Amino acid sequence: MIVQKNSTDHQPPEGEGSDLQQEQVQQQEQQERRREEVALAIGQACQDVGFFAIQNHGVDPSIVQAAEQAAQAFFHLPLEQKQAVSFADDDNAVWEYPYGYENCEVLAQGKQTEHIIMQQQQSQAPNQCSTTADPKPPRAFLPDLKETFSIGPYNPQAGMPPRRFPAQPPELEPALTAYYQAMEHLARILLEIMALALDLPRRNFFVDQMDHHLSALRILHYPPLEEPPLPGQWRASAHTDYGTLTILKSNGPGLQLRKDNNNNNNNNNKVDDNDDDHGWVDVPSIPNAFIINLGDLMRRWTNDRWLSTLHRVVVVATDQNKGDDDNDNNNNNNNNNNNNNNNNSSNEVVVVAPRRYSIAYFCNVNGDCVVDPNDLLLPTSSSSSSSSKYAPITAKEHLMAKHAASMGVSTKTKTTTTPPPPTTNTTTTAPLV
Repeated sequence: MIVQKNSTDHQPPEGEGSDLQQEQVQQQEQQERRREEVALAIGQACQDVGFFAIQNHGVDPSIVQAAEQAAQAFFHLPLEQKQAVSFADDDNAVWEYPYGYENCEVLAQGKQTEHIIMQQQQSQAPNQCSTTADPKPPRAFLPDLKETFSIGPYNPQAGMPPRRFPAQPPELEPALTAYYQAMEHLARILLEIMALALDLPRRNFFVDQMDHHLSALRILHYPPLEEPPLPGQWRASAHTDYGTLTILKSNGPGLQLRKDNNNNNNNNNKVDDNDDDHGWVDVPSIPNAFIINLGDLMRRWTNDRWLSTLHRVVVVATDQNKGDDDNDNNNNNNNNNNNNNNNNSSNEVVVVAPRRYSIAYFCNVNGDCVVDPNDLLLPTSSSSSSSSKYAPITAKEHLMAKHAASMGVSTKTKTTTTPPPPTTNTTTTAPLV
């Protein structure tokens, strides 16, 4: 039955309408107070740790499950099929963001290159133009023990390379597309809460920079290991993320974080921290939760008020009597381990570490967004300085500089030898430590 506003036949009894309105107002006030409490908790976590977990996030579990299953189907394909959509490895790769398949990334190289560039800049006299060659990493790296597949934004106005999907499995494209859109929605909610946490005049301060954003989605597979990793080799070596925030869904332990002891410059997070186990904290693996961490752009935008925390993925050993979930040949490992000299046991595969999957959504704002910390320097800021530590930069310039550093080059020195590319136009939260 539809009741017209101007009907006098079905008016509520005297006083009932006002009581209903008062109840609605009270509910709105309660929701606003809860929202402020959540924003306060997130803001404190961003300032103290740079990591937090969210539950009751509203993401459809079927979307998550479909993406996880499609990712597993893709990574079980033969290598040649996965490499059909590989990220380019030629000189032009520096100027293209790494969408597609790869299995030889070394995340720690980016932090080392940034540290070398910073040292070179500090050693130069003022106003002196650098003409030196690209910095070469002083140590050799072993590839991270993982393989990945990435896609970028679907909006052509973002100005990024178009998406490429493999022919198999057919469910990969729709599953990742739906997951990307779900994370895009969740990221906007988080960015609005973060604006509230920073006490910005406009809650849509960050969201307004998301209409042609550069966000990327990456599925990751850490294969089972039949031998212990070599010294200095990791599932994912120590690094920080590039953008505003990352939304991670993982199916197992292994992620660790390490707070920066010096809060003044995130380049103090050096690659040598990979080899030092002091200060690393295990990030709990929480079923049905997302792990959120800030990226370097958000740290820069907040003038180091919030943290972009160094993190890595370590090899988590499994009981050798218990094989990988996908390996049916390990049912009798217990007997085989007690009979190592038995010739029949020589064909058994002992899994040192089980396989691990995860999905990461890297939220990057519009490429033409000018990131200027002065825009966020408010009277409520806890920053000890009233001026910005960083010059303004566009989000895409920042993103591509980070990518170039991960490949061992500086965009500034690269342009002296190679022309640049053509221009193209919730929740309950808790800190983890």
